[in-house]
Amino acid sequence: MTLTEIQIYFRHVLPAKDDQIFFLSQLLESVSIAREYSGAWSTTMLKNGFRLNVGQVEALSCTFQKVESARKSGCQIELRILLAGDDCDLAFNLNPEFESIVAMNYASIGQAHWCYSFMLGTLHSMNLEDILDDVGEQIKRLAGLRRRYIDRASHTSIGKVRNKSNFAATHCPALIEYAELICKVENESTGGWYNGYSWKEREAKLKEAHRLQEMGVLQPASGPCQLCGDPNVEVKSHDEDYSLPYLWGGTAEYALCLHCHIHKLHRRFTNPQLWLDFLAHVRRGGYASDLKDKEISKEFSQYRKAVASGSAFTLVSLRPYTQEIGQEWFSKLSTDPSSLRDTNARPRP
Repeated sequence: MTLTEIQIYFRHVLPAKDDQIFFLSQLLESVSIAREYSGAWSTTMLKNGFRLNVGQVEALSCTFQKVESARKSGCQIELRILLAGDDCDLAFNLNPEFESIVAMNYASIGQAHWCYSFMLGTLHSMNLEDILDDVGEQIKRLAGLRRRYIDRASHTSIGKVRNKSNFAATHCPALIEYAELICKVENESTGGWYNGYSWKEREAKLKEAHRLQEMGVLQPASGPCQLCGDPNVEVKSHDEDYSLPYLWGGTAEYALCLHCHIHKLHRRFTNPQLWLDFLAHVRRGGYASDLKDKEISKEFSQYRKAVASGSAFTLVSLRPYTQEIGQEWFSKLSTDPSSLRDTNARPRP
């Protein structure tokens, strides 16, 4: 499916943008984890929804079915998130009206695993926004179990990193592209705020950049990526400064590849340890794109597990690193979520 077809589809099944953001952000969260572990994942657009597969199995799926009442039409939604962990069905207080956890039996997982399911019709008498807020909090509590499942699905029974999903032939890149556009990933839980600038202020600078580029006054961002250093990837501008008068380049704006920009830099507030681990990878001369290599990805996963357990682990150097560690522009970025809305975080008034 094309990006336009996917856009039309989601406008049909989930007319409210906030509802689209909720469900598509769950897809992006699982994809982000899968990217860390291996290249063995794929997303599929279905006639009635979408699905993420990791390795040989389902990791997340969401389906939509139109329902009718005497007065209006609506949609029955089911979200499924796969989890791994002993007796995780006993770890959470579920609302039996909407939620369930059932045991699964995928042979490739190799340990107890479960499916958390949320099902609701939009014709339900309760306020959907309130329900999704509660479900969102529940899903946050499942984060470790979701990561464990994807970790297991990304490896074979002998611990070898899988390089390709069984469902790769049905992979739909446009689904990921649409999810990232509609969610504006970095704005998902912050209302669009960054460095004390509102989304309205940030969008105004973005529009001005597009206007100047169309006039030929401002050149689009060009590589290499100013975080990981990769010279062979597409880059886009990331702004740290949205104050007037606008500044272009320098310390106000950096050219970043998609992975560094969306999946690491903007997610440092929700996963600061992953941010720090990723910087260790960059400082050994690693590009973000290197993590697609199964051996490098496996080593990085081992490093992360060692850091989490307090064990020593030295990453193998990939390339010479020429910057002074601790003095890079990105090393000075805050991971404190309060800085997102704090106007004192602005580089300029």
